Amino acid sequence: MRQWLESFNITEEEPMSILWSEYLMKFVTIILKFQNKSKTFRNNLLTLIFYRLYLNYDLDKAFLLQFKENCEFVLKTLQNIETELEAEEHKD
Repeated sequence: MRQWLESFNITEEEPMSILWSEYLMKFVTIILKFQNKSKTFRNNLLTLIFYRLYLNYDLDKAFLLQFKENCEFVLKTLQNIETELEAEEHKD
């Protein structure tokens, strides 16, 4: 991984790399809890994540700030879904 990043002149110490690593751990921790959900549910979730993290940018604005905002949106969305699903499980 380090070699691949360095091939693009990206170091592990760059704010973007650090931020991405931190959010990725949070995302994966929650997403793994959705393994037993339907394929449609998971596909819809991944579509939302892909859009927010890879496509939802204004090229006239600073990237890093937009990236942080998109990561926060995805994290809050995942947390809300997790909370709702846990509440549903406890109803039974």
